[in-house]
Amino acid sequence: MRQITRLMDCDHEPIATPGYIQPHGVLLAVDVQSLCIVQVSANCAHWLAVEPQALLQQPLAHLLGEAQLQDIQSHTQDALTQHDQHHCRIHLPVRGQMQPFDLLWHVQGKLLILELEPCTQAHEAEALAQYQKLQKVL
Repeated sequence: MRQITRLMDCDHEPIATPGYIQPHGVLLAVDVQSLCIVQVSANCAHWLAVEPQALLQQPLAHLLGEAQLQDIQSHTQDALTQHDQHHCRIHLPVRGQMQPFDLLWHVQGKLLILELEPCTQAHEAEALAQYQKLQKVL
C-alpha cells in the first residue's frame, strides 16, 4: 500500500519548470499562416550561433532553408487536423559547418512548435530507435 501512495503523490509534482525548456535543444514557435518565427528560446545563440532577436519575425525558411521547409510543410497539413508529432533530421549551418539536428514538430492552435536537438554520431541511431519505439506506443 505504501508503494501505491508514493506513486499517487507523483501526480502533484511538476514534470518541468514552467517558463523553461530543457537546455539541450532549441524551441521555436512559428505562426502557421505566415510561417514566421514568433518565439524562440534564449539558448539558440548557444546551439545555432544566432541571437534570438535575429530570428524573431523572420520566415522559417531563413533558418531552415527552402528544401527543408518544404519537407516539413508536406507533413504539417496532416498535423493541422490530426495533432500528430513529426520527426526528421535536418542540417543547419552553425559556425561555418553544417550540423545535424533532430527536429520534432507539432501544431498547437495557430502555432507550429519546433524542437531542435543537436545530434552526435553516437546519439543519432539511439535517438531514432527511441523515437520509433515511442511512435508505436502512441
